[in-house]
Amino acid sequence: MMICVFAALLGAAMFGPYIQNVTDTGGLVVWEGEDLSPVVRAVVAPNGEFALKADTVRVGDDDRVRVRLAVRGVEPGSHVRGHLLDTDSTIVPLSSFSFTTPDPDAAVRFLYFGDSGSCSGTQRTLSRLINKLDADFAAHAGDVIYPSGERKRYDECFLAMYRPMLSRTPFFPVIGNHDIRTSDAAPYLEIFDLPIVKGIPENHRERYYSFRWGPIFWLALDSNDALEMRDTQCSDGREVSDKNRYETVKNISLELREESHQYRWLVKELASAPAECWIVINLHAPPLSTTYHESYCGLYKALQAASLEAGRKIDIVISGHEHDYQRSWPIRMDVPGDQNDPASKKGRGESWPMEFDAAEGTFFIVSGGGGGRKMFRPSPDEGVAWIARGEKKNHVMQFFVDDRSILLQSIDSREVLLDQVRIVR
Repeated sequence: MMICVFAALLGAAMFGPYIQNVTDTGGLVVWEGEDLSPVVRAVVAPNGEFALKADTVRVGDDDRVRVRLAVRGVEPGSHVRGHLLDTDSTIVPLSSFSFTTPDPDAAVRFLYFGDSGSCSGTQRTLSRLINKLDADFAAHAGDVIYPSGERKRYDECFLAMYRPMLSRTPFFPVIGNHDIRTSDAAPYLEIFDLPIVKGIPENHRERYYSFRWGPIFWLALDSNDALEMRDTQCSDGREVSDKNRYETVKNISLELREESHQYRWLVKELASAPAECWIVINLHAPPLSTTYHESYCGLYKALQAASLEAGRKIDIVISGHEHDYQRSWPIRMDVPGDQNDPASKKGRGESWPMEFDAAEGTFFIVSGGGGGRKMFRPSPDEGVAWIARGEKKNHVMQFFVDDRSILLQSIDSREVLLDQVRIVR
């Protein structure tokens, strides 16, 4: 099934289009401009429909029109594509967009990167690789915009930087500690249209959410109040220094303490997730890390407690915050115990990809090498038993997922493979 939408635009400057909140029945196409007057002509396949909504938003000292094209009523696995046309030309498009709605029975490829929004040369270099990789969706570890999540900087450091990828790939981020510094993440929440999940209070909506895409059940969490959960000593015996503590964020009530709404929601989501799905959790602060900020041990304990209470294994926990790449051995979370007692350090096979049975444990990944100016060096050789691989390099990850296996790859900006692992069940 195909839906073709043609929108005539008035005005020169345009940011987007970018794809948001795609489900198995539709999605959103969003773009912004300084003087847009959209007029839509459409050819819609059977059972498909669309609607336009335009709002005025404030960006710096200027007013801007933000247009949201909602496509609804299509079938799973449908391909949607369209063109945005200037009124001076009905032949040459200003821009094009496309996306495919998820099919519950189809394999999935997704991209992952984080800590990217510095507008640095390294971010631009890596963006060229990200923009040419194809995927069903992309996810982000947070810190979309440095230094403070300012609305104006989204233009250059996000919308323009990743325009080719964003125009064809649904994008699902989480909030980083830098994103939240401007008006409690108001610019982030304005830019992104994320899943609104039943049971989440209105003031928490889009800060954490879940969705299913093929064989994946995805949980995006808000880790910005993790400080109160963090112990002064991790269970591997390392002291947590004051200078490395997570930045204190005022006036934020989201946390993962067991009495919090986010924690209770997480337990319910894990317990009700489809049995056939892989469970992937995305959050900004890393539950396990060997570098500058170290492990957020309280987050690890909260995820372990939620997994035990729900009776559901978590397959992958992926995060950012540290500007590097780290990947653990499989770690048993389904029984109480020390996170530094990995289930296996061998895997199967001497060459990449190493292969592990999913039953061996949970994989913890840090992928914060998206272009932040300062890079950290992981320490796999300093007596921390759980870390299997670490790289001080900018990178993007890609995952290939079907109902029987996950192949994960970490690739640097020169397209050199840094890590590759297959998880099977």
